[in-house]
Amino acid sequence: MRHLKFYFPLLLLVLGLWNKSHAATTTPTLVSPSNNTTQWAGLTLDWNAVSSVHGYQVQWDTLPDFSSAVQRKVTKLYINTSSSNTDTEQLLTNLYFGKIYYWRVRAYVTADTSAWSQMRLFSTRNYVTTTSPASNTTQYSAVYLDWDAHHYVSAYDWELDTLPNFSSNAKRQGSTNYVGTSSTNTDTQVWTNNLFFGKTYYWRVRARNTVDTTAWVETRFFKVTNALNLTSPSNGTTQYSGLYLDWYSSYYVTAYQWQLDTSASFNSPLLRTGENLYTNTFSDNPDTYTLQKNLLFGQKYYWRVRARNTVDTTEWSSVWYFTTTNTLSLTSPSNGTTQYSGLYL
Repeated sequence: MRHLKFYFPLLLLVLGLWNKSHAATTTPTLVSPSNNTTQWAGLTLDWNAVSSVHGYQVQWDTLPDFSSAVQRKVTKLYINTSSSNTDTEQLLTNLYFGKIYYWRVRAYVTADTSAWSQMRLFSTRNYVTTTSPASNTTQYSAVYLDWDAHHYVSAYDWELDTLPNFSSNAKRQGSTNYVGTSSTNTDTQVWTNNLFFGKTYYWRVRARNTVDTTAWVETRFFKVTNALNLTSPSNGTTQYSGLYLDWYSSYYVTAYQWQLDTSASFNSPLLRTGENLYTNTFSDNPDTYTLQKNLLFGQKYYWRVRARNTVDTTEWSSVWYFTTTNTLSLTSPSNGTTQYSGLYL
């Protein structure tokens, strides 16, 4: 009996180790990403748990025999039988862009390992998707360049230029540090202002991590508007000798310049000029109108407006004209009527 008391705990230990070893022969099943799909250069590998093991070994590589210089592996310590814990997933970052990656998982105990799981593969994206402004559109001289996030990179590089090969003296470039996987963060947009009016601009974006950089893939272009639109008084109408000249705003300029004259060439001695400093994008602020008084009666007037920023000035808007009234209209008493000896004219 004393021998049985001595060997019984030892037997339990051996059986426990055997059970661990036996459990390790169960091969983990892979969950995601699905086989032969396209993924970000930062993604999470996921697999189902195997019960009562010590942990998992994960391998990923650009070669299917896992023999390249960039082959990586990691060991994950077992937590429990749930497949929603961190022991059954592995975040991969700093992968090479535009590469095919192979990955597999196996379970282990102290004395044994399971067979490797079925191998899966995925391809990493080699581009950044630009979103706005859309290509071949007309924009104001200040605009946000916006793109979709590329998950788990380090930064984005952007370029903006008036030449499609991005080689002019007007070229602008910069970088934004990665924030997160959301495309609504500030790392996926850049504010550009003081663009040249009437110019076509080309822009592109790429992503980079600590080991690689994506290709410049998509180049979009837009044209900057070069004129303002007048609103009132309507062209060719008759107006009083005091009136407001009104126009639509141009976003994020520095100021508006206006001219009013009795000559369509704007070169008479009666020429009036002025400048309104920019307020904001709304067209009902004082920066988008001017009050004109003491105009000549019965005179045709021409007017136009343009905008400027710190580097350029738009063309003049279309020239509109109006004629000031030269008569008054009587209202009462009506013509040819009989009235009392006291009345209002």
